[in-house]
Amino acid sequence: MRASRQTELQREFPLHVVCSWLGNSPRIAQQSYLLVTEDDFAKATGVAKMMVEGLVLCVVSSKHHHRQGH
Repeated sequence: MRASRQTELQREFPLHVVCSWLGNSPRIAQQSYLLVTEDDFAKATGVAKMMVEGLVLCVVSSKHHHRQGH
């Protein structure tokens, strides 16, 4: 539970503050307590999906624009 709590607090507060509250150092936190969560993956894949969809939309729009002779 301590690792997940460190990770949660870290999203809202600076590393040195969270470490002081939990009694560890930034080095120890980074080595042992900060976790990559499912939310991190979901956010990353959502961003990637939006970028791909935006690129596809841009290419389709560009092709449509060129076909109309603009």
